[in-house]
Amino acid sequence: MRHGRKSKRKRFDGQVILVYALIYSIVRFAIEFVRDDPRGDILGLTTLTGLSTSQMISLVVGIGAAVLLFIRWRRANTTADAKALVTSSAQA
Repeated sequence: MRHGRKSKRKRFDGQVILVYALIYSIVRFAIEFVRDDPRGDILGLTTLTGLSTSQMISLVVGIGAAVLLFIRWRRANTTADAKALVTSSAQA
């Protein structure tokens, strides 16, 4: 059992790191437009898309973080709803 103060905003374990990964990937993607240095090419995708390697990685990380956030958030809300239902029926 966990002890300590529970945040009203935090819904599940790992939420903070997933939000950080999402925000970092967005910022990194934007910063890479300003940088003007030579970059590597991943399987020809960099040349094909016009995006840098770091932008491609940021897309993968950002999409992954967004998907995981969505899944975990829905699961946390479902669990919270189920607990509220059990609590309300136990009190009745």
